[in-house]
Amino acid sequence: MNITTQIRQVKKQLKKVFSKRIPPHERRTDLQDSMAAYFSGTHDHPYQKELDYYSKNGIVSPFPYEKASFDSLNIEAGIDKKNGLPFVVHKTRRLYFHKGFTLEKAIKAYKGYILSEKILETGTDPQAPHQYQSGLCMIEQGDVLLDVGGAEGLFLLDNIDKVSKGVIFEASPVWKTALEATFSEFKQKVDIIYKYVSNTDDENNISIDTYCADISAPVFLKMDVEGYEKLVLEGAQKTLKEHKGIKVACCTYHKDGDAQMIKQFLEKLGFQTEFSTGHMLYYADRDMKPPFFRKGLIRGIKTGL
Repeated sequence: MNITTQIRQVKKQLKKVFSKRIPPHERRTDLQDSMAAYFSGTHDHPYQKELDYYSKNGIVSPFPYEKASFDSLNIEAGIDKKNGLPFVVHKTRRLYFHKGFTLEKAIKAYKGYILSEKILETGTDPQAPHQYQSGLCMIEQGDVLLDVGGAEGLFLLDNIDKVSKGVIFEASPVWKTALEATFSEFKQKVDIIYKYVSNTDDENNISIDTYCADISAPVFLKMDVEGYEKLVLEGAQKTLKEHKGIKVACCTYHKDGDAQMIKQFLEKLGFQTEFSTGHMLYYADRDMKPPFFRKGLIRGIKTGL
């Protein structure tokens, strides 16, 4: 069977895999079969470790790596009596979740975040496809952190003592009460903006270029916006081109082709870039294509300024 015929057969299988009529657990099983068919008989690819993990465990997570143990990690958590929100204690401070989370769900989510993002000196080891910081690209003392798609706000809370200012852009109103509770003691240095970040400015949208017009301090721009990263970058071109000391950590796994597109976009603006280690299998995307695996995120620093 030639490679063209093989890909056509796999695409036909994938159309079935992501049919809405098929339950999610069956989709993952069929996806694994499609992957096995695509990779059968060839070893000329960098995904053997990931394939071995799924062969052993099934498709149980987008992160195809053995997880670090939590045996020695004591997670303090509870329900706030005043606002009724579940919380976990992160570095002595409460990180709140919205009321759609049970306490057990909040603890599980928190564990997942600190594993995948390699927070608290632990994480998915040794690969960390969703790790925002590295030796190349780190938040430094005095930086302004722009967290686009901040959700529960863990990334800012984890770095709150370093930054001179933290800004969370979160358009989903469900997080409003939880975010305001988490950052209630940091009102002087934290802004929470309930808008989409895009390439335009209006009642519901704001661009990074608009927000950064009067910011002179070094900026760390973090993006995780479910596949809309391109729009954020388009609305940040002036800032990315002209701002001194800017650093970027941007998710690339939501859409097929985003990794190379964003890499080219940043390097054209003079950034030195690197991808996170390992790969992700983002099976929530109904438009998956071989070879299935994607880079989790790209980090970049501006050179030449």
